[in-house]
Amino acid sequence: MVKKFLVCLLMLACVSLCAAQEAKKNSASAPRPDLSGTWVFDAGKSKFGNSSAKLMYDSLTLIIAHHEPKVEITRKLVLKGQERTEQLTYYSDGRGEKNTLPEHQITTQPKPSKSARMNPEVVESQTAWNGRKLVTRSFHKFSEHGETLEAETIDKWELSPDGNTLTQVTSFRPPRPSVFSRAIVVAGDVSDIKKVYKRVP
Repeated sequence: MVKKFLVCLLMLACVSLCAAQEAKKNSASAPRPDLSGTWVFDAGKSKFGNSSAKLMYDSLTLIIAHHEPKVEITRKLVLKGQERTEQLTYYSDGRGEKNTLPEHQITTQPKPSKSARMNPEVVESQTAWNGRKLVTRSFHKFSEHGETLEAETIDKWELSPDGNTLTQVTSFRPPRPSVFSRAIVVAGDVSDIKKVYKRVP
């Protein structure tokens, strides 16, 4: 009786494992959302997480060329009446990437103390799909009292079912100094920032 019970239990475990592997395989082979298109920032539907965060540009347009696993983003911003263009490249297969991050993009992140020196020139990141969301983890380095600290930013991109709305949710994780460091980091408000973009026909 016990032997039969153990055999049934083993068979059930095998069936469950096979089903889980098949579901994972189907998920991996499922077509990914195509983020390609021209997208205009919708300030009215976006949220900045705290009242002190301010919009640092007059307008923002994204031009995305998405050919799996490569995602190329051209950001066109208007800042104080002056237009600026930025080029960013990501790879959804997790290989990692390096992009130049202008200083104005990190002004709403958890801020280090006033003595800290930001180094926004090159930002390393890794990108991968999590279901239908494209997730990028970026790492920002700066120095405090001679010690290099690292903060993490997580961007989650999601396309609406009708394909006309692109949502970017940004989360910030403040840096943690080592136990031997004298650096003091002020985390501030770390609420998520939600940016909504509308597709241009």
